Amino acid sequence: MSHRPPYIELTIVLRSVLLLLVGVALGAACGAPDPPRDTAGVDTRVTAPQVQDLGLGPKDIIRVSVFGHDEASTPPEGTMIAADGTISLPLLGDVSVAGATPKGVRLLVEEKLRRYYHNPSVAVSLVAHGAHQFFVMGQVKKSGAFVLDRSLTLLEALTFAEQLMPGANREEVALIRANGEQLEVHFFNAETPDASGMTRIQPNDLLFVSRTGIGRFADEAVPILQAMGYTAAQVTWLTITLGN
Repeated sequence: MSHRPPYIELTIVLRSVLLLLVGVALGAACGAPDPPRDTAGVDTRVTAPQVQDLGLGPKDIIRVSVFGHDEASTPPEGTMIAADGTISLPLLGDVSVAGATPKGVRLLVEEKLRRYYHNPSVAVSLVAHGAHQFFVMGQVKKSGAFVLDRSLTLLEALTFAEQLMPGANREEVALIRANGEQLEVHFFNAETPDASGMTRIQPNDLLFVSRTGIGRFADEAVPILQAMGYTAAQVTWLTITLGN
């Protein structure tokens, strides 16, 4: 009976161990969910501060003051823009202001008041924001809608949710933005912030924080999107795009 030299036995053992480790690694890679990726197509992200006025809308509260004519002005606390985009003013009744800037409302009211006063002078100020908002959902302490009253980066917007929960996927937080019947999805790192987190939030944007290592991103995001009223076409498009 022949015996292998000890160094040959050791070589065989080491080779077997190496093959076993490679097999385990390959198995883990095959079983792990694919990391989420940005959707292709239109990319509307910008990093420069948004200095343009978003325009007035429902739930904004504005004050309209007609100098020398309190009877034509709103109360000092202002008046809320109705769901149809109008405000009710003495003498003028309902005036449509949705989408206008305070300056635009001033010019409009002055024009309408010329029927009653000679050269009326009007001041319009925004008392409280309410028309524009963004959303933070998922693995956060405080989820929901937040008022967008100034230019915010994604990282700044995420702080409105106070903190991420244990098990949150901090390295792949999703920005979900409606773009017609499609959805833009872009991921940014909240654990080690980089340039991706400097994108500016826009009205109705959704920041979604998924769980770490739990299935596919689309499977976790879709129920949230459906509950928030995203269209069936948008949800289907997201599922197909990110599910491939």
